[in-house]
Amino acid sequence: MKSKKINWIAVSFGTCMGAGVLFLPTQVGLSGIWAFICAIPIVFIVSYFGQRYIADLVASYPDLENKKINYSDIIKECFGNIGGKILIFLFFLIMFGIVIAYISGFKNDLFSFFHNYFQGSVPKEDSLGFIILVTMIFGILLIFKNQIIMWVMRFKTILIMILLLIFSILLIPYWHIDEIKTFPSGIALLRGMLTVIPIMITGTSFFGSVSEMVVDFKYDKKYEKNYAQTTRKIVLNAEVLIFIFIVFFAISSTLALSHSQLVYAADNSQTAMSVLKIPGLSLLARWIGLIILPISFLGVYIAINETLKILFFQSYVKKIVDDKRATNRLERNISLGVIVLIFIILFLKVNVLGLIGLFISPIMCILVFVVPVIIILKMKKLKLKSSPMHMIILILGLILTVSYLLGGII
Repeated sequence: MKSKKINWIAVSFGTCMGAGVLFLPTQVGLSGIWAFICAIPIVFIVSYFGQRYIADLVASYPDLENKKINYSDIIKECFGNIGGKILIFLFFLIMFGIVIAYISGFKNDLFSFFHNYFQGSVPKEDSLGFIILVTMIFGILLIFKNQIIMWVMRFKTILIMILLLIFSILLIPYWHIDEIKTFPSGIALLRGMLTVIPIMITGTSFFGSVSEMVVDFKYDKKYEKNYAQTTRKIVLNAEVLIFIFIVFFAISSTLALSHSQLVYAADNSQTAMSVLKIPGLSLLARWIGLIILPISFLGVYIAINETLKILFFQSYVKKIVDDKRATNRLERNISLGVIVLIFIILFLKVNVLGLIGLFISPIMCILVFVVPVIIILKMKKLKLKSSPMHMIILILGLILTVSYLLGGII
């Protein structure tokens, strides 16, 4: 029983690891270490309660015969079929935005790696040859995704945790402690908090796995009497673990890098690890980024694949449910479409931090903080009592949708 809980904590941890975390140190460096520290309790509160409310919704929904209700089903009932499709499409946009961040970050980090270690024989970053090379890497991942998912994704969380933990500890002797000694002015602190919070939210949200987790416990006879309390505890434990880990990683990385390195990483949409210039650690840092981004991409691809089927191929999927050839053909066509999309994206100059702050995070705030509260207040049959905390999360969620934009204006 404990192993099942631990597995779901690991899944939750693995779900949020990726672009938000890898690019977080860059934004922390630009926003200021004190802005990041002051933002921690705010982000923890909204992230925990928002995802707990999703768990509460799924846990409290009345059972239906031969139907396991998830978050998407509840959204459809509350907002109607069209409203539900719109919100599911917003979820697709989040995943699509994250894919763009992964691909752009990987391309920029790979070019930087080649440029630093294979000088003189490196094609230009925007050259057709280099773009084809990156496309082939992701194409190979998709071709062998089933085998990779079975053997690699199982250890994804452990792999990422070990790599980033080792990296964070090794950076401690290189910390620039002077950065902590200077406390910013009120306006600078507010501006920093507004710009760093959206990146933090993206790096600490695992809402994509919450619904599936609750369903797993809800229909397990071992937990039929206490599944609601169990899933609440898992959300809390996962959130605490994620925050401890991410805060340590972000602070350690930021303090080990100079301001000019962080600005360069932001301007070139590279991860903070790709600009590290510490003898003996630079190569390790680059390899960590180049390993984590493609592995995390596969996890997001699974969500995109399923969302595309719901949005555009739902009736067709029902028709071919027992036809393996047709199912495999659909899978191949979706993979081919994504590969073509990757090839096109690689020609774009993407500001990853801007993408996360202005596009991914606002949509995430709507789905995680605003929508669950509206459903709780609207659907009386769920018998979830409204409280002042619901309104606090709703208001904060609405503010945070424009947080990054406000931070750029102030």
